[in-house]
Amino acid sequence: MLNVSNEHKIMRERINQLIHKNRELAAQFELDNLGIFDPLAQQRVSEYHRISCSESRVAANTIVGLQLGEDFVLRNVANLVNHSDLNGLSFHESVI
Repeated sequence: MLNVSNEHKIMRERINQLIHKNRELAAQFELDNLGIFDPLAQQRVSEYHRISCSESRVAANTIVGLQLGEDFVLRNVANLVNHSDLNGLSFHESVI
């Protein structure tokens, strides 16, 4: 059985690995798509706003053939929005 401090150390290492991989991915993405973040940073409103399943195997914009930033997506389980879901309410408030 692992003790708490050892479990924290393992979790910290895993999180650091994810952060490292994210930085590598972002750097490679920027190299492969030079200047892509500049127009995205200037973009204030997406043309499309939609609710999509939280499917993690594909990016939400990819399944509808859009580029990054062309749609604003609320991703959740089963495409359901509950009246008490603060994330969903924030999404709807931001697009109205």
